Amino acid sequence: MSAEGDQRQYEFNNEQSAVILDLASGLRIVGFLLLLVGVFQAIGLITTIVRIGLQGPLVGAALLIAAAALIYLSLGWWFRSSAEGFIAVVGTQGKDIDHLMDALNELRKPFALIRTLIVAYAILILVGMLAVLFAAIAHGPPAA
Repeated sequence: MSAEGDQRQYEFNNEQSAVILDLASGLRIVGFLLLLVGVFQAIGLITTIVRIGLQGPLVGAALLIAAAALIYLSLGWWFRSSAEGFIAVVGTQGKDIDHLMDALNELRKPFALIRTLIVAYAILILVGMLAVLFAAIAHGPPAA
């Protein structure tokens, strides 16, 4: 009896491989561009800190820019890692499913981050709307 990893795996045909390769190409480009944006943001942040320093109101802005740079860098890294997994599906024999699962696992990571950011943003919007509603109720109707 062979080990689970030694089992014969499905091989994608040329048409399926072309679709996978096209996806990998797109992921690679998007990943590169996201990495580039993240690097530019980090450079801009560092340049601003060196030229102006971190003073009161700039600390919050610097933290937001740093968080954005980190998000872009993470997304770019994960998209490029996923692209490499999809390229391995097309470029190898006998391991298509293993490589596909690796690629999908890498692709799952950026979408988990995006999902978390969307939920956090929705919560912030809801809290903001509730704050406005409570403020309006507390102050009563506007004078005519």
